Amino acid sequence: MKRGVFYILIFVCCACKKPAEGYLGENIYYKNNPFNVPQGIATYSEPIESDGSTNPLYADLLQIRNKATGEIVDSLFSKTQNVPVYRGAVTYEDSTVALLNQKLGDSLVKPFKINHTGGRLELTQATRYVEAGTYTIDVNVFNIRGGRTLKNACDIIINPATEYDLTYKAWSTSTPVGEVFTGMDASALVIDVNRQPGPNKIILKFVDKNGTPFSAAKGEIIKRGDRPTLSNWDPYFPEVKTDSGYVYEFPVAPEFPVFNQCFIGASSWTGYICYYRIAAQYTDINLNINPVFTIKYFLQGTYTVTVHLSNVVRKQV
Repeated sequence: MKRGVFYILIFVCCACKKPAEGYLGENIYYKNNPFNVPQGIATYSEPIESDGSTNPLYADLLQIRNKATGEIVDSLFSKTQNVPVYRGAVTYEDSTVALLNQKLGDSLVKPFKINHTGGRLELTQATRYVEAGTYTIDVNVFNIRGGRTLKNACDIIINPATEYDLTYKAWSTSTPVGEVFTGMDASALVIDVNRQPGPNKIILKFVDKNGTPFSAAKGEIIKRGDRPTLSNWDPYFPEVKTDSGYVYEFPVAPEFPVFNQCFIGASSWTGYICYYRIAAQYTDINLNINPVFTIKYFLQGTYTVTVHLSNVVRKQV
């Protein structure tokens, strides 16, 4: 065979070989690592960092392990669980249990999955059935170019369930006549929240510097004009006044309060804010005490909320 013909044959054969398509990066990783998740709350990570890989990039879970013990817990995270969910937006107009229940429902979901396209980590409310701790995942990533196994791709830290969120607190004193207000240091207002298993209710107490409770039943704790109290965020059950404060029953729902806006007359209030007043004649400083707070509750059970008024002593009248 002549040399020129030989070179032509080599060129033709090389031209027939199809070049590899796409690109699969060498440094594919999760930016959210470790990924902190509150137990029982739906939480999503960012998609996996693709290192310039050709899209679409796919990801599948291979295995999940308890990091402390090495135990494989795939079945725990893939077991379908029943969780309460909203089926529609709840407003102040859903003011009875019957109306509220029309906006609520149950959903069967697994605690965890990886979004097949893009690799986003998706944890649901069903993590309430998973023990708090650190878990490690192995992931397979692939695209048109090929695939790769990412061993120990990400640590998922499931933190103990958040029972409540105290987002705001403030207090002031005011004169019984003329309403001259004096703001107080918010850090000095201590509010304790304790949850125990039991029926859904909130026991609200206001205690003086000696721990003595003021009595709502005797009129020592009152509303502040046209401002909301917890009863405005909880129209589902009657407010109960006791010698140590108030008791509010609340409905079964993903969280409480279940709506974010209420109306008192023409005034609109948002954010679950609650205003109360200790009447001046029941304080040793002869001034009204005006605590304000916002608390959201995430779990079922009995909450005892104690507001410590450290600047007064309850006065018998």
